[in-house]
Amino acid sequence: MRCLDCKAPAVLRGRCERHHAAYERRPGVRARRARRSVLAAVYSEATRLRAPVVARGGARCARCGVLVLADGVDVDHVRALARGGEDTDGNVQTLRRPCHGVERARTSRGDSRSQEVVRGPRDDPVGCEGPDDS
Repeated sequence: MRCLDCKAPAVLRGRCERHHAAYERRPGVRARRARRSVLAAVYSEATRLRAPVVARGGARCARCGVLVLADGVDVDHVRALARGGEDTDGNVQTLRRPCHGVERARTSRGDSRSQEVVRGPRDDPVGCEGPDDS
């Protein structure tokens, strides 16, 4: 495949490296990317789920049930958006980073078990009790 702007081989999005860099610097492209990131942050169920996880200090992994602090939690789409999943509350789950890696590997292999929603209770993680908890 050749670059859209010259005869060099296309490497990124139909452009050679030199023209791709110029394309990415265009004000219109940068503005469109900024708008998309804002919309994704506002309307994303994964983003909405992260807020209470951080406020609570952590969450329980939906795959293995281990209580994890907020900095070790990933929010995962059960059915990937790229595979036709929706960005809804029923399609996101909290996972530990190691469990998220396993889920990604399953999804890339096309394993159907990665499409099942497995939800455990979302208790406060160990070590994150409030000052008045005993």
